[in-house]
Amino acid sequence: MKRSSTTAATARFLRDLASVLRGRLVVACALPAVLALLEVAGVILLVPLLGRIGVGGTEGATAGFMAAARAGVETLGFRVTTSTLLAAFAITSLAHALVSRWQLVLHPALDRVMLTHVRERLYRAFLHADYAFALRGRLTDQVHAVMADAEKISSLTYQAFAITAGAVLLLTYSALAVRVSPLMTALIVLSGGALLLLQRSRGNEAAEASARYTAASAELNALTTESLAGLKVIRSYGAANRTFARFQDLGASLSESYVGAIRAHARSKLWFDLASTVGIVTVAYASIEVFQLPAATMLIVVVLFARLMPRIVSLHAGVQTFRASLPSYVRILNLLHDYEEHLAGDNRVPAAPLGVNNEILLDKVSFRYGADPPEALAGVSLQIAAGQTTAIVGPSGAGKSTLADLLLGILAPTAGRVVIDGTVLDSTNRPAWLQSIGYVAQDTFLFNDTIEANMRWTCPDASDQDIWDALTRAAAGDFVRNLPAGLHTIIGDRGVRVSGGERQRLALARALLRKPAVLILDEATSALDSEHERRIQDAVDQLRGRLTIVIVTHRLTTVRHADAIHVIDRGRVAESGTWEALLARPAGRFRRLCEAQKIVPAAVAS
Repeated sequence: MKRSSTTAATARFLRDLASVLRGRLVVACALPAVLALLEVAGVILLVPLLGRIGVGGTEGATAGFMAAARAGVETLGFRVTTSTLLAAFAITSLAHALVSRWQLVLHPALDRVMLTHVRERLYRAFLHADYAFALRGRLTDQVHAVMADAEKISSLTYQAFAITAGAVLLLTYSALAVRVSPLMTALIVLSGGALLLLQRSRGNEAAEASARYTAASAELNALTTESLAGLKVIRSYGAANRTFARFQDLGASLSESYVGAIRAHARSKLWFDLASTVGIVTVAYASIEVFQLPAATMLIVVVLFARLMPRIVSLHAGVQTFRASLPSYVRILNLLHDYEEHLAGDNRVPAAPLGVNNEILLDKVSFRYGADPPEALAGVSLQIAAGQTTAIVGPSGAGKSTLADLLLGILAPTAGRVVIDGTVLDSTNRPAWLQSIGYVAQDTFLFNDTIEANMRWTCPDASDQDIWDALTRAAAGDFVRNLPAGLHTIIGDRGVRVSGGERQRLALARALLRKPAVLILDEATSALDSEHERRIQDAVDQLRGRLTIVIVTHRLTTVRHADAIHVIDRGRVAESGTWEALLARPAGRFRRLCEAQKIVPAAVAS
């Protein structure tokens, strides 16, 4: 679907509502009709009751109402008396109350169903979108859409039901009013039409104000999320006051747009109330002085008008609220349009992991982030032998992490191919391949939960012994045992209650818990001090020969014992070989990197 206008978004929302709710939508729309019929029955029963006390007669519409009421009571086998009429009125009122209660419970329940559907669809699109495309998006926009914008869907759904109910009752009472007095009904309809035309521009003003509020809310949410996530950097640069000033500006803009929306709504309501007052006066004057309606008919007109006006007010308010919430749905539609056009197609559950027995081959692989930027990788060809430790090294920005993402399969080459034991990695086998990989990144991804919960996140069915075995292999067993609560220790947001080295060892243990065929370490030790780096390195060295290990790093001390080293520079393979062979090349790129990191003295190169 193309990017949505307000009208298109309304139509799409109603189609989505019908698609999600299906049969329940029929029930939800039938209840207002039942309520309308019960209300009409109550009005009809008023006529013979008025006749019993001497108000009304046998002329015009009232005679027809009396006949209908008598026929209804006599059909049930009762005589037409004051008692039976009152009993029928009471039963009708009770039935109306019960159906009304059903509607009051059903409509909010269904708007939650719609809200849940939209949230799940958004979240699924964010999780499964092509990774390269997802990198272009802003995290705060995604969070705001799932939480704040999606919440407006509840209001949209509820108001859609309220508008439907109001419209059904309005049409029902209008039909009844035509039966009572066609001329008076025509006058009321003309007044109502003029009122709606008067409110049209006011409604547009309120909708525009609501759209400005939605945009301002998204900006404030983005600043709050990003600044709190980067609090350490903000404080270290002394930028707290500047950031707070920006927060104040956005807060003021949000308040201004909110007050603007309220003012627009208040102006709309004021004009509506004034026009309604004029309408009431006009109808009353026409009933008494122009049409000279009989007393009973006049009372029925008053009752109908008294019932009609709240419905019109409610219908108008519902339309205004619906339009005010619609910008959030437009925003969601636009995000869904973008992300669902870029689904990676790897959300299927694989039957079994896709292991590697011989080699992983990158065959003339190139990759570009989007259409405009230069290639991050250009024609890279290299071999990763199964069961060996392969290092991908090079300076920052050389394309190492992009290469790691291609090996993972979360990025697809723009040219060339990744081949696993002769099988080309693509969207059909990517889920199975990911089942075979353990991945440890520089920035550890840990939940504010227990160590056990963080471990089981990657392997829910693991036993306690499996967890301890993985912790031991990652050199994390001892420090976990020494914690006061052991596996049940809560490690805080992003693992802040343990050290950086301990977080990395937990991440390594979690990767090993999967019993992967391939372990990819993407700058896993680059942020650690020498002591913790050594512990991680020792743990990895113990795994040599047990599985295929790929180490992606710019710190060359961690790859001394690698079976093969590939040097990436400016998106290309500069050279490949063992540590000794590469170091023996005086003019080689690897040799120069070692000199820059003081691993070998520069004088030796001469």
